[in-house]
Amino acid sequence: VAPRLLCPRVTACRGRRFCAAAILPLREAQALAQGSSLNGFQVEVRPSNIDDPASGDGVFVSKGPIPAGALVALYAGVWFPAVPLTARAADMEPPQCWARLLELHGPEAVDPDLAGCSKEEVVAYHLCCEGGIMDGFRAKQRVGVEGIESPFAVGQIINHPPRGQRPNVKFFQIDERITPPVSRLHRGLWYLDPQTYREVRVPSGLAPPTVAIQAKRDLQVGEELLLNYKLNRPHPSWYHP
Repeated sequence: VAPRLLCPRVTACRGRRFCAAAILPLREAQALAQGSSLNGFQVEVRPSNIDDPASGDGVFVSKGPIPAGALVALYAGVWFPAVPLTARAADMEPPQCWARLLELHGPEAVDPDLAGCSKEEVVAYHLCCEGGIMDGFRAKQRVGVEGIESPFAVGQIINHPPRGQRPNVKFFQIDERITPPVSRLHRGLWYLDPQTYREVRVPSGLAPPTVAIQAKRDLQVGEELLLNYKLNRPHPSWYHP
């Protein structure tokens, strides 16, 4: 299963200062991390309405409505920054990094908390962001930060729409840290230094971006949130482009 692809994002303007268009999404994301919404809506996790055993739980509007354009949830997970170009030596292709470790030896080699999981299960929750991968698989168990307890830190649970239905939410990236965070840095191997072959780990000073879920239209109470995963081929049986 290929990773999910992320498109829209908000970036900082002139260092840490934000342009006007970025201020509201940042405030919305901050409120969601703290367990509330600026518009007073709520969401809940319960069994999905999608008639497919692979759907499991889904995310629903429990109090609304939710206006179009509002951030409705946060995508919690473990952040894997992109491997630096300096790690891509000509005689070491592909780079010997965490992704290569996952490919060759499975999820447990990357994160001991993933013992017994298949590569296909884990990679289905890998969200391709600007600057790295956000891994939302079993976020509640693996992330271990305060923000993960927010009822809005459930973006990674939202299902892809079944055949004949359209997505009603989309991904939205904010290149700024929120408090409390809903993600953490990967703690294991990042890559092998191409000159010394020594193990390099992710610097603790790097901060994961904030990945949110944004309403594409007005959402009413009882609606299940549906998100286009934008998977590359080969597609799993439940995925309908």
